[in-house]
Amino acid sequence: MSMSSRVNIYVQQSSYGQQLAHCVSSFAQEHAEWRSVVSFTHVSPHWSATTLDKASASLVPVHRQRHYDARLVKDAAVCILLLPPHEQRQWLESYLDYDDECPATVPKVPKYILAVDPSSFAATQLPPTPPLLPVERFQLMSLQGLDQVPATLHSILSRIVAQPKMVQPKPAAPLQMDVLISKYQHAKRRLFLFDYDGTMTPIVSRPEMALPSSALLSHLSTLSQNPANTIWIVSGRDQKFLQQCFGHLQAIGLSAEHGSFMKMPGDTHWIDMLQNVTISWKQQALDLFATYTHNLPGTEIEEKKSSITWHYRNAHDVDLATRQSDLCRQQLVKIPGVDILVGKMNLEVRSLLVNKGHVVNRIRNQVANKDADLIVCAGDDQTDEDMFKALVDTPSAYAILVGPASKSTLASSRVDDSHVIVDMLGQLAAAPTNTHASL
Repeated sequence: MSMSSRVNIYVQQSSYGQQLAHCVSSFAQEHAEWRSVVSFTHVSPHWSATTLDKASASLVPVHRQRHYDARLVKDAAVCILLLPPHEQRQWLESYLDYDDECPATVPKVPKYILAVDPSSFAATQLPPTPPLLPVERFQLMSLQGLDQVPATLHSILSRIVAQPKMVQPKPAAPLQMDVLISKYQHAKRRLFLFDYDGTMTPIVSRPEMALPSSALLSHLSTLSQNPANTIWIVSGRDQKFLQQCFGHLQAIGLSAEHGSFMKMPGDTHWIDMLQNVTISWKQQALDLFATYTHNLPGTEIEEKKSSITWHYRNAHDVDLATRQSDLCRQQLVKIPGVDILVGKMNLEVRSLLVNKGHVVNRIRNQVANKDADLIVCAGDDQTDEDMFKALVDTPSAYAILVGPASKSTLASSRVDDSHVIVDMLGQLAAAPTNTHASL
């Protein structure tokens, strides 16, 4: 395969010796299947003829140079940075500036950036399944050790080479309730994945007032008692709220803050999925939101472990706050390592390490859920599109948007509001099945 047809990996380090070179060598030796697919561009001000040993250089093509070149970055599908945090920020700013100037040269495959802080030598594991998350312009991952690079790079290349077909959002068809009930009755294993606010309960002006109805709790209790059913609530809410509302239903799995915390079905303790992750961007985002909150009375900040949300639903001047939210968003996109979500009268900045689609994949990979022949997933906003995207190529999945008929979505079906979802759960709970006997 010629150099031009290979997947290029851009590697940059400062003056930290041969650490990254040895890591690339390990990758080439451990994952021989990629030797004929990839090439490397290795940039270091101090490289020598021995920086990348001859054995690995003979396995994959390597182009070496001493200085950063934005054009080489643009041609790469993956970038690996072994730089201190301040140099990582400078590198990202340079990349974004060049990207703004040359929008027509955006590569056909996503740009993945792996950033490793050379001052961190801990071999701390990332949460299960590397969080390769879709963002608008690039996908940034902060790794805590070079030992994580080979496996992560292998995962990225698997996605790039086998790039899935692009599915465009479009208005969804009305949910055929009778068909869903029939499939539920005949399924042997079922997996339910539900957002909370706007999906199982209406959106209200004060989030603390959005409590589950007695009917919803009754239906969930009935469904969770069927051993063929696995139920998860995948929410942006914090673990305290979800525990308060659903903790007594111990058979139900709970995912808080878009996957920052998870409580497995049947367990009583929560797992901190970001326990060993440093979230360095929060103070910058908090300071920015604080400025807008001070200037716009009635707006408020909601801080969680992996995200910060600025709410302006109750602003004294909603029109002004809505206009200002766009200016705020333009400032937030300059912060590296975050994803920006424009919600219903709110603006959320969250870590790229959390994503509801990533949560869905993690849940589906559990042994008990791999054989599910019916998956029902429902959500109402942009964060839930990540769940729908994770299920696009799953024939057994019913992805249901809760929202207007005019809204474009990756979901296949649609209902008008949360009352329909509660009614759907009631009909499924009452539907006779013979699943208990078959287990």
